[in-house]
Amino acid sequence: MRCLVRAVFVLLIASAFLGCGRKPLTPVAPWTDVVDDSLFFLATTTDPNGLQLEYLFDWGDGLAFTTRRYHSGETAYIRHTFTDPAWHEIKVQARNENGKSSAWSPPLRFRKSRPPVIVDDSISGLVRWAVNRWYRASARVTDPDGDSVRVKFIWDGDEGGTWTELAPSGSTLTDSCLWTATGPHTLKVVAMDKGNMVARSKSTKTVNVSGMAVVWDTYEEELYCEGSPTLGSIDGEPVLYCVGVDCFCYTLDGRLRWSTPMDGGMYAASLSADGTRLYLNDYFSGLVCLDSRTGQRMWSFDSCGGNYTPAVGPDGAIYAVAGPTWICELSRIRDCGNSASVKWTLPLGDCGPIDNGMIVGRAGTVYAVGYDALAECSFLVAVDSAGNVQWKDSARIKVGGTPVIDSRDRIIVADQSGGLYCFNPDGDLAWSTSTPELWANCIAVGWDDDVIVIDRDDRVRCFDSEGRQRWVSTASVYAYSNTPCVVQDSSIIVVDPDGYTYCIGSAGETRWEFSVRDSLWGDQRRVKRLDGEGYSSPVIGPNGDLYLSTGDGLVCIAHGGLKMANTAWPTYNHDNAHSGWAGRQQR
Repeated sequence: MRCLVRAVFVLLIASAFLGCGRKPLTPVAPWTDVVDDSLFFLATTTDPNGLQLEYLFDWGDGLAFTTRRYHSGETAYIRHTFTDPAWHEIKVQARNENGKSSAWSPPLRFRKSRPPVIVDDSISGLVRWAVNRWYRASARVTDPDGDSVRVKFIWDGDEGGTWTELAPSGSTLTDSCLWTATGPHTLKVVAMDKGNMVARSKSTKTVNVSGMAVVWDTYEEELYCEGSPTLGSIDGEPVLYCVGVDCFCYTLDGRLRWSTPMDGGMYAASLSADGTRLYLNDYFSGLVCLDSRTGQRMWSFDSCGGNYTPAVGPDGAIYAVAGPTWICELSRIRDCGNSASVKWTLPLGDCGPIDNGMIVGRAGTVYAVGYDALAECSFLVAVDSAGNVQWKDSARIKVGGTPVIDSRDRIIVADQSGGLYCFNPDGDLAWSTSTPELWANCIAVGWDDDVIVIDRDDRVRCFDSEGRQRWVSTASVYAYSNTPCVVQDSSIIVVDPDGYTYCIGSAGETRWEFSVRDSLWGDQRRVKRLDGEGYSSPVIGPNGDLYLSTGDGLVCIAHGGLKMANTAWPTYNHDNAHSGWAGRQQR
């Protein structure tokens, strides 16, 4: 039986000889395989007259062996078993067919050792990968004799790669490869200890390379992230702020910058205009302010608890929705550095059937949706920066979601029971249209003020700027928990809670779909699963990749060709205050 472990391949090179011949050179020891408990040795030399040669091996353990005759220059392969781990001095002598012999070679000191072990015979690395991205693989190697170890990774059968540096037994050794072609690629590992004993991985790892793949994730760390990532930067380096059980800051290549304990939140964080302050909702602490560079908690307001994303006005004021007992309130809060103060609070009626946030217009007007439990209907209210109600509409909306703003500063509200309503800044109704029942908080504004919503039959619907339906998606997308993302090429990206990401074209067709689970684990379907309650809204980074919070982790999907459209809503990429007024040109 052939054991695929590391062994010693002793090369005995004899110089050409005349007459009795000169002695062979000292043997050298590259690596070879072990067969049963035997090691293969070899010797080669030439005869000046082209005569055949035989080789006498003195094994240094009281045994010697003479090989059959080989042609001059032909390699003689010899197998020998050592029964003890003591040091031996191996010598070789060459003799031609006329009986003339060379001198003995200098001895090679050799000790039988046990081969290293590739732990679990496993090579760490994802089974699916993206083209033109560096793939990182690793293997943990131990040595029974405590020898130091090195590894060579064999990419696509190419054994000409380099060995890693020697490392202590038990080390995890890594290497990287850049695949420039799609399709299946293979990877094996050879491990070697300091004594040149070799172990080879029994199995081959196959990596399927395509245009998209998860290139990093945080599932091993079990970092629960539910809110959509917010893009920011620290010292010029782009980062992601993620809200969940705790609050995290990650670089775009998956390095953790900081982590701050929280009581849990499921909505995105907002950034101050200068990017130094992070505002987010905490289940129990209410509105929380963190230093965006370090994650240090600067202050919190426990009277502003609720499920929403804070909004930041053009003057730096923070707007929050509070829900003490059964009363819903809108608050304007001033950041005072290490503390905060409430400037005013406005009742918004009762707590409604769904959670609602607020939006700040370009001129600083705040728009929020309240609920009247007696009338069983929602109302849209416009409030100036001093807390004065400018107008209120309460005649049309049954169950309204968080309002959004288009490029004309019109306010759009989706009705969960069915219907879209578009209001002019002065409160007049610009248009309305009937729809199936909707996920009222899953709404985006696209090119030319198209309105994109997701109905409760899991279809994405697009309406033009006057409320006329343009298309219905062919794909069924159960995306109740997130907002569609509008791409610069007029396509829409939506994510459902099962981990499928869909790209829907400008006519409602499905351009592509992508599964996080398949990219991470392929057809193996490991026991490990995604435990989060749903996926967040997708966020496109400045590098063109997609970033998702999945409830129990953060993932980066390599794409490289995506770019967020500069539309009014959602605000990711160009309005980290989540206000709806930044990053847009007024018509």
